[in-house]
Amino acid sequence: MSRWENARIDLDDEVSNKPAKQEAALAKRRIDKEKFERADREARKLIDAERQARDAKTARLRELRLSAGQDLALAKV
Repeated sequence: MSRWENARIDLDDEVSNKPAKQEAALAKRRIDKEKFERADREARKLIDAERQARDAKTARLRELRLSAGQDLALAKV
């Protein structure tokens, strides 16, 4: 068998396997997309939890400032 015949056989094999390779590539992309979506969901959960903790701290500090301000106002009277 000549070199050209071997090349043609390899090319035929590659063409016949092309749909399978495309499906594998699409499956990989779908897995990657799902991985990114899952990471985004988890990141959003973390960001929301951090925001809620920050808001709670801000509210607590605001209450402390207000109560300290009232104590000072009562002390002046």
